[in-house]
Parts: sequence; C-alpha cells; structure tokens
Amino acid sequence: MSRLQKLYQRLDDLERQLEIRVLAELDRAARGEYSRYLARLRSPWFEGRTTRTTEVAELERLTNEVMALKDKLAEPLSSGVTAIVLFFGNFRNVPWDQQPSAEDEIHLVRCKAQELRTEIKQRGV
Repeated sequence: MSRLQKLYQRLDDLERQLEIRVLAELDRAARGEYSRYLARLRSPWFEGRTTRTTEVAELERLTNEVMALKDKLAEPLSSGVTAIVLFFGNFRNVPWDQQPSAEDEIHLVRCKAQELRTEIKQRGV
C-alpha cells in the first residue's frame, strides 16, 4: 500500500469515527439537550477550558485531524461530516441577535442529523 493510499485509509477511518460522534451530538441536541461540542463550534463564548471536557477535547482533536488530512489530500470540506461541522461553525459569524431561536436550532440539528444518516446509509456503513 502506497503512502497516499495509507493517508486515504486513515482519513476514511477517522471520518467514520467522527460521523458516529457528531451524530451522537446532533441527536443529543435534537432532543433539546445541551451539546458542549456544538456550543463550542457555534460560539466563541464557549472556547475556554471550563467548557472543554475530556470528551469534547477528543472530539475537537478528531475534527481537527480530519480537517487537516482533507486539506493535505486536497479533498473538499464541503461534503459529509465536515460540511456539517462547518455549517455549525459558521454561526460564529452571525450576530447574537440574529442567531436561530431554540426551536429553529432544533429543526436545523434534526435536518443535519438526517442528512448525515442518509449519507451513511447510502454508503452502506
């Protein structure tokens, strides 16, 4: 197996792990429960250590590793689980008074969770 093939295999493995973990966070938020991971993605207010649990730190490390590998391999970030992560990360640029309401946020989370489930199912994982 070539070095490039190994990198793609690593990316596939990491993306599968990230999908499972992000889907769990989306499901938590869709039930109206608090997701520290999504909160930290969406807002700079939650960047401090007090909101970074071991679980969130591992998920953020996994996210960063997938993003870095995709960048290294010149793969688009605009599809799959990375697109969902970026979607929620883009809320950092939305003024506080224009953020979605709690009901709208739950709707968005449910839509993104379904989108990710559909993609996983189509891939046959």
